[in-house]
Amino acid sequence: MQSFKPGDPQEDKDKKGRKPAIKLKVLVVDDEEIIRDFLTRLFTLEGVEVKATESGFKAKELAKEEHFDIFFLDVRMPGIDGVDTFKELKRISPKSKYVMMTGYSLDELLKRLEGEDIEAVITKPFEIKEIVVILEDYMRQKYPEEIINVLVVETEDIVLNFFKKLLQNYHVTSAKTGAEALAMLQNDEYDLIISDMALNDMSGVELYSKIQELKPNSKIILVTGDAKKTEGLVRESLQQQIKTIIR
Repeated sequence: MQSFKPGDPQEDKDKKGRKPAIKLKVLVVDDEEIIRDFLTRLFTLEGVEVKATESGFKAKELAKEEHFDIFFLDVRMPGIDGVDTFKELKRISPKSKYVMMTGYSLDELLKRLEGEDIEAVITKPFEIKEIVVILEDYMRQKYPEEIINVLVVETEDIVLNFFKKLLQNYHVTSAKTGAEALAMLQNDEYDLIISDMALNDMSGVELYSKIQELKPNSKIILVTGDAKKTEGLVRESLQQQIKTIIR
């Protein structure tokens, strides 16, 4: 799992999520420019509308002017710290979500927030996935009908990355094998399943049959990049009326 450290390129981001169909608005409040720049780039890549400021005083002014869905607040800042900033912002925007950021595993200031409605506390250096999960959880809570979950079952990273880019407006989860995909289907629901015809542990047709037993209403697309190599599987899939794409 990746962590952010000052100087990491934005290309290192683990972009497992999707750009929200509905724009979120986020305000980042941190006195460190490198943190503000990093989060601004990350949120922009996630399709989130983001503003950033270096102080709690400016954050209060911005909150009075416009609504933000989520505030990311550094705990320790000069002037007015993150805890007092949170309390002020909570009065201005009580329905917003608040995420506290700290560089300390045990931060004494956070004790003043015990019992408060805090969405999460994240520790620097950030785990990128952790931040993306916060955004996705917010979207699921507020706009459950907007989330489209896609499971891509693919052995080749280059093809998997292609689908992630193609489906960037959706929540894409991946599995490398049929067994891994079936295990994931035991616990989660997916609106669409895209699978390679030739997996390492089973064929796409076999996986299709197993998914139909497990989740009979699943929508499944089988994909192959070598029509000749998988000709028998293609014929079998057509006999079962499975939708197949020759890429």
